[in-house]
Amino acid sequence: FVDAKQTFTDMTNPWPLQEVIVAKADQSSVYNFIAVKVGDVDINASTSATSQTTTRSGKAVSFIMDDAQLTGGEVASIDVKAENFNEVFGYQFAAQLSGVEVVDVISKAIQIEESMFAQLENGLFTMSYNNINGVSVANNEVLFTIKVKANNTTKLSKALVASNEIVEAEAYVGDDFVAADAKLEVRGGQAKGMVLYQNVPNPFKAETNINFSVPEASNVTFKVFDVTGKLLMNRVISASKGENMITLRRSDLGANGVLYYQLESGDQIQTRKMVIIE
Repeated sequence: FVDAKQTFTDMTNPWPLQEVIVAKADQSSVYNFIAVKVGDVDINASTSATSQTTTRSGKAVSFIMDDAQLTGGEVASIDVKAENFNEVFGYQFAAQLSGVEVVDVISKAIQIEESMFAQLENGLFTMSYNNINGVSVANNEVLFTIKVKANNTTKLSKALVASNEIVEAEAYVGDDFVAADAKLEVRGGQAKGMVLYQNVPNPFKAETNINFSVPEASNVTFKVFDVTGKLLMNRVISASKGENMITLRRSDLGANGVLYYQLESGDQIQTRKMVIIE
């Protein structure tokens, strides 16, 4: 956020810039910031909360992993292979981890720096890569290797599932930086695992919809908590295989502000945040 009165001698090299305004007691004074979107590679930034998501026009870039048995307490090396990785100048994606943690990422066909990936407290693993020269890698060549440590014996296909919670999965391809889908896939697995999606709309006033998917028909437990951890809702839902939807009404909760909703299926638990407004 830049002081609107800021002037730049060189727009291509604007730093340092003024990001602080000291307010005065004089109520006639007018203060104004201009918000600047940084890292907008293909100049398609949404400028309001009601803006629609941009449609991808490029062929999807895929990150492929073979399913594997993960032994509890041991570190496994998972090769991530390329598919349609042609003239890629950058990409970003996130994955929800269940019962595993990322120990390290080892560069192979592309150089992965430590600043390009992170594992968050809620179990999300994120990666954001860029290369100003653009990189092409042959199909099935190993891009990088992820070292993971499992808490218990499980399958990779159950422990790692693509997520759009933090960032939209996309790649920037070609000299025009065409935005293409970035797909994270575990192949050979019998199940992709449970996925809990962000409620829509969010924030909401009267009601909202929450989608989730499960690999097989089963009973799942759905809970809602307030910020103090107080349990506001506890439901057992008979879920069908694939996509399911929960309609949640404000009157069901009797609360406002920030809440957390959680879905539990077997040994998998996923949690997301929602906001109820007046």
